Amino acid sequence: MVAFTKPSLSIDAQLTLLMSRGLQVPDYPRAKRYFTFINYYRLGGYFLPFCLAASHNFKQNTSFDDVLNLYIFDRQLRLLSMDAIERIEIGVRTAIINVMSNNHGAHWYMDSRLFSYHYKFNHNDFLEQVKNESGYHNPRKRGPSLNHYYTKYTYPALPPSWMIGDILSLGTWSIIFERINCAKSKKEVASLFSLRHPQLSSWMHALSFIRNICAHHSKLWDRIFTVKPEIIPPISTLMTPNTTFFAYSVMMNYMLTHITNAPTWSDRLCNLIASCPLDSQIHMGFPVGWHLNPFWRISPTAPVPPAAVRKRSQAQKRICAMITAKKRARRACR
Repeated sequence: MVAFTKPSLSIDAQLTLLMSRGLQVPDYPRAKRYFTFINYYRLGGYFLPFCLAASHNFKQNTSFDDVLNLYIFDRQLRLLSMDAIERIEIGVRTAIINVMSNNHGAHWYMDSRLFSYHYKFNHNDFLEQVKNESGYHNPRKRGPSLNHYYTKYTYPALPPSWMIGDILSLGTWSIIFERINCAKSKKEVASLFSLRHPQLSSWMHALSFIRNICAHHSKLWDRIFTVKPEIIPPISTLMTPNTTFFAYSVMMNYMLTHITNAPTWSDRLCNLIASCPLDSQIHMGFPVGWHLNPFWRISPTAPVPPAAVRKRSQAQKRICAMITAKKRARRACR
């Protein structure tokens, strides 16, 4: 290991360095304004696709706008993902609360007998977390419903489960569901999404992972996911490999089709992928013609991703060439 000795650079020095490496900056003041509010290191992750192999130098004719457009696309992708995750998160925790409350009472989460032991889950610590998040010790943290409960009721000490739904993160709900030891209730929850309960546990863990990526504004578009959602038989081909954004989008779309009768998320996904500045097949795992699969229920009016148009036209050219060759062969035989 060696000491870190790189100096901090001014914004002008950062831009000068990039231009020396071949980046075209036609509007210097505009680029400087972006660098003032988006730091060099953050944008650096978006330089890589435009750089020569094993080099910091840019490919010929790469402009600052190329990098910026990719950055904006990734931001739009995070926003679209969060739109899906919000509805899925609310839907899953509502299902857990409804089933567990009906089967085990309003305060089921306070019963340690309903949870199996795991080093990642200590029931007493979990109840302390609920106290802290719900304002048990600090009235200023309470919302109106929680304040009403704490000021009116003395027992049980904590609110019913439907009051704590919003104060616990998706990651916490993922752990709660995984540690519930009532298989019957877990099957009932998972069946609402046409899943087995181990599959739902796996997917909740994966969804909390991508949610945290989006919430912290990290780079999403070309990420190789280390948290791999379990592949399920009905859509196993679509989810393989399960390390790409495409696999995660399959998972989110599958969940949304169980939550809403007329999902439009896949149409908006198609619109966004069609605007991807770089090849969505190579970087994100979207196969050519992915939008044509009935699984997505994409409207016929949705724009066709450019790569699909390109590939489809090439295939059509090959077919036309084969037909022409056959016609010529028939004429020659005559």
